[in-house]
Amino acid sequence: MVAYFKLPVFTLLTIIFFSALPLSALESLPASTSQKPSIPNTKASHFQEILPKDIARLEEMADPERITDPELITDPERVTDPERVTDPEAARAIFEELERRQNSITREKARMNMVITDTRGRTRNRSMVMWSSFGEQTERSLTVFDDPANVRGTAFLSLRVDEIRTQKLYLPAVGRIQTITSAERGDRFMGSDFTYEDLGDQNADEYEFLWLETHDDHYRIHASKPDSDQYTSLEFMIDRETYALREIFYFDEQSDAPADPKRDQPEKNQPVKPQPVKHLKAEDFRPITDIYVAPFRMTMVDLRENRNTMITWTERDTEAEVPDWRFTDRGLRRGL
Repeated sequence: MVAYFKLPVFTLLTIIFFSALPLSALESLPASTSQKPSIPNTKASHFQEILPKDIARLEEMADPERITDPELITDPERVTDPERVTDPEAARAIFEELERRQNSITREKARMNMVITDTRGRTRNRSMVMWSSFGEQTERSLTVFDDPANVRGTAFLSLRVDEIRTQKLYLPAVGRIQTITSAERGDRFMGSDFTYEDLGDQNADEYEFLWLETHDDHYRIHASKPDSDQYTSLEFMIDRETYALREIFYFDEQSDAPADPKRDQPEKNQPVKPQPVKHLKAEDFRPITDIYVAPFRMTMVDLRENRNTMITWTERDTEAEVPDWRFTDRGLRRGL
């Protein structure tokens, strides 16, 4: 699920992650940033023409001093700033390579744990099972909660066919299926820090790419999301070796989010830098295929309300049978 990691589902739970391969699969990954992965064929016609030469050019421009402080590497404004390049096509090409690697998986059955921590430090636990299926222009996922008892049987269905996305929620307590409207996409999912909009894969066609930076071990891509009512823009941190999506910063220029003391504040009468309203961080990366590594843990932080939600994948099977009926109203009502 989520957010943007093939969240797979849950990119974002519709960002989708998968079970680890044998240790031998690690040997197929590049050993260092000095040996970049080869760029395979892709359906994007401009990719082969733009990505290799543009990445080579960008990497020659600036290679900032390596930052070893974890706090700095997760704060985009405090990382040593290389030359910023306004090159939407190169930024999109990198993002499409991320997508291509994620799409090397076509199905998954997974078990996950969710821990929601509120502003007072109190926690709530959830466990769930997710079935996912992916095609060239389709993405389908069904998530069913099985614990605790008060949410058991609650099910969430997310479908994307071409550019049309449909989301439904089944509440066993009332015995009905609710379709999530566009006005409800910003609502919290099951009381977590993920919204319904966050519960989806990352699709390059949903963004307008603005600029690109090449750092020592990651690319930083800034993009707007015209169809979003929640966010004016997002920043993606993509690993340079594996093209894994490591972090997402969410911005809303209309938000009254508090200033972040870790960021440099502008001088008097200078424009205020937009502050992120949310931050998604992925960790515990493991190889899934010879070209795709996925996180087994991710945390979404609401920076406005000082609360967070962590999701951990405990089981996953990318060879499991995932029947089509799972992604129907029948599948919603049937649950586990």
